[in-house]
Amino acid sequence: MGYCPYYQAIPEDSELFARLRTDERMALVLDHFFPRGGRPLDLDEEPKRDENDEILDAIAEAAAERFSSRDEVAEVFDALHALIAQAERAHPGLLGRTEFLNKTQDSIGERLAERLTTLGQADAQATVDRIICGGESFARGFEARLNPAETVARIAEILLPIEAESLWNDEDELDDLGLDYGKLRNLYLAAAVKGEAVLVY
Repeated sequence: MGYCPYYQAIPEDSELFARLRTDERMALVLDHFFPRGGRPLDLDEEPKRDENDEILDAIAEAAAERFSSRDEVAEVFDALHALIAQAERAHPGLLGRTEFLNKTQDSIGERLAERLTTLGQADAQATVDRIICGGESFARGFEARLNPAETVARIAEILLPIEAESLWNDEDELDDLGLDYGKLRNLYLAAAVKGEAVLVY
């Protein structure tokens, strides 16, 4: 099975961002829910909603040293849910500013690195690695990596002039790789407009 990365915008000025970076238990709870479904921060999305009890049970069992009871896991989940709702109210559309690559990241990264090298960017591969894989570790207990808002703005500047049609001529590749690249590009552009960071999971 291949790795399929998720990308999620997140506002750095939100309480959600701050709590996830400082509250290991909350970060750990989100880590269990984030890669389920198509919208990582949407805790009411199926199948997450239907599996909530099962997931909370699993967290209580796997992280018994951090939680005194299953009820305590549920309390942290409720607090996380409330902070996500608060962030969505302050930043409308946040839950939808997300993308998912269907095992196409290596091919996209290779083609993009070639283009950036052709354009004379000395750190082309490092830049592509940052775009595809993220940068620094975001929070203890949470596997996501962070591209801060400042980095997202630079990435958007790099990707803005590079449309999918300029990277792939083959129709099949454009339908597959080009589509995924276009979604990733659009996410970074949208997050940059909003001044948001991007989590890569």
